[in-house]
Amino acid sequence: MEQKQPLLYKHLGRVFQKENIAHAYIFEGAESKELEEIALWVSQSILCREKTDEYLACGVCQRCTRIVDGDYPDIRFLYPDGQTIKVDQIREVKQFFAGSGLESTKKILIINQAEKMTPQAANSLLKFIEEPVGDSYIFLLTHNASMLLPTIQSRCQLVTLRDRPKSQLKIEFQQAGVSTINLDLLLEMTQSVNKAVELSNDEWFNEARELIQKWFFYMENHDLQAFIFVQQHLMAHFKDKQNQILMYDILLYIVQKNSKKKESSSFDYLKMTHLVSNAKQKLIAHVSFQNVSEQLSLRAIRTC
Repeated sequence: MEQKQPLLYKHLGRVFQKENIAHAYIFEGAESKELEEIALWVSQSILCREKTDEYLACGVCQRCTRIVDGDYPDIRFLYPDGQTIKVDQIREVKQFFAGSGLESTKKILIINQAEKMTPQAANSLLKFIEEPVGDSYIFLLTHNASMLLPTIQSRCQLVTLRDRPKSQLKIEFQQAGVSTINLDLLLEMTQSVNKAVELSNDEWFNEARELIQKWFFYMENHDLQAFIFVQQHLMAHFKDKQNQILMYDILLYIVQKNSKKKESSSFDYLKMTHLVSNAKQKLIAHVSFQNVSEQLSLRAIRTC
């Protein structure tokens, strides 16, 4: 961990030295595997009995080994059940924390893809964060902390993992076989080589990119077909919230890319960038995908 995230390593060393560890953290980063590694390492540092001179986990004692192997009973992992994390899953976890620890007074909850919590689940977790039971710790792992409830964000310590240089990632993506047509887009979307390869080879993703490009073409040319396009094509392809948010991320990339190529165009790309960003925030705030997208189409045609 010292080599992968040196700044985080030093920061948490100071935190543990001062015994100032928070009971709730949001770990934000592009790669799920790395986020889980961070959460497990912090868990080790909380529970390890043979800490290093930096007050962090030794990584080799029996307890540290069992934590990495998923064989420590006072750590609970929570993953989406299907597309979302449901309120019943949070309630079940609360029961886990209400009981006594099996090997320690300390208990740890690690929530993977925390942005996928339903509103009910998020509100249930919020109450738990506000009134923690015993000596408990909660780690929320997410690709985008802004998708969590603002009230949850305000009650957790945010740790954003440092990104790798895009020049390095580009080489790794190319070596892994990411298609040229998707390369620059995926460099903006993910730091994960595996995720980039998966999306590049995904028929749904490639069709999505083409649909968004066509939709933007209509908006860029002030064509009312953009409004009709939402109902005729986008609604059928982008059915769940995560894919709808992904759509707006791709659209933002296309807008910014076109703005660099068409500096002399009469189309207002800067204003369009703001419109797309605002539309995405509305979607995150649970405004209807169709309403948000149709409204964006009309505003782009009339004001850009």
